[in-house]
Amino acid sequence: MVSWLNSPMRDELRDMWNTYDPIGVYHFADNKAEWSQDEYDGYHGITLKLLEGKADHHKFFKHLKQIVTVNMGITWNEQLEAHTNTFIEGLSNWFAKGEHWTKQ
Repeated sequence: MVSWLNSPMRDELRDMWNTYDPIGVYHFADNKAEWSQDEYDGYHGITLKLLEGKADHHKFFKHLKQIVTVNMGITWNEQLEAHTNTFIEGLSNWFAKGEHWTKQ
């Protein structure tokens, strides 16, 4: 069995979080190399828990908004709201396909 640290699923989830990038460390940094690729890895567990628990969009959104505003201290705005909705849709589609399980 492949460990979580070496699994394609972890890499895919990391890529999705790094693309979402609510802090902006990858999108706005002059030198992206100065930021570790594991910036958002601490949120993988809750993300998978919500996906596995079949959380609806509203519940997922509410949880992510709390993470972003409380844990990360980011000011909420319309652009972030739209980006969060897109992120949730992408996560849900990725998880529903189940391809992440077959790669292990």
